[in-house]
Amino acid sequence: SSILASTEEEQGFLKEVAVDIAAALYSIEIDLKRRRTERALQESQARYQELGDTITDPFFVFDKDLILTYWNRAAENFTGIAMSDALGKSLYEIFPNIQGTEAEEGYRKLLETRQPQSFIQKYQLKGKLFFFEVSIYPSRDSFSVFAKDVTYRKQMEDALKKSWDYLENLNNSLG
Repeated sequence: SSILASTEEEQGFLKEVAVDIAAALYSIEIDLKRRRTERALQESQARYQELGDTITDPFFVFDKDLILTYWNRAAENFTGIAMSDALGKSLYEIFPNIQGTEAEEGYRKLLETRQPQSFIQKYQLKGKLFFFEVSIYPSRDSFSVFAKDVTYRKQMEDALKKSWDYLENLNNSLG
């Protein structure tokens, strides 16, 4: 009464069972690795989202085809466009008045040269004119856009220039 299989048929059957068990264990191992990878990816995406949402100025990312792939909470709050409505849209769908502007030129130049770009962009929203200092940075297959609201600074610069021009004209008329 040996535990070992006594016939070739039993030995063949046990080999088949062993192969089946090994295949099942391998499949379980692959599935566990896939689940761990998916969980790590979800955690990474959540951290990326959280990090982007801590940025208090509009921050967004376009791919090389000018399709929006990321839109932070500040961009949502400023534009009134929800992330769910913005993602997957083109630059021109998000910013329909961008054609022919310095901003469009900056995006195109970045795509051609892969060099960071920076410019001041006017943006009209709900009857109010805003000015943004826009900085765009290339990455492997996308680019990041930081838009800092500099409306107040621009207004102060314009007021200072008007005052300077007034004083200069006054000085010229006296002199």
